[in-house]
Amino acid sequence: MPKGVYERGEYVSSVRARRKAATRAKLVAAAQKLWAAPGTYEQVGTRDIAAEAGMTTGAITQNWRSKADLWREAMGYEPPVDGPAVRAALQSATLRRAA
Repeated sequence: MPKGVYERGEYVSSVRARRKAATRAKLVAAAQKLWAAPGTYEQVGTRDIAAEAGMTTGAITQNWRSKADLWREAMGYEPPVDGPAVRAALQSATLRRAA
């Protein structure tokens, strides 16, 4: 019987498991490269990361639920919550409450 692993209750061949691990490693390396500079979380999207790794965004969505999940694995901590989009949303909410 060929060797493999069980993933989410389903038998996966060792070849498939190795390929998935290699895909994840390429995407994590691409994310680390693109997110290396401070303040790049909002600017760099999943399309950018996939392109850097030579893959499609489908490779990301098959391995992580969200951009934040990929960040957590690649960077080892929670994604930043401060940035232009967050500040704009907070300002908009503050203005609505004041009105």
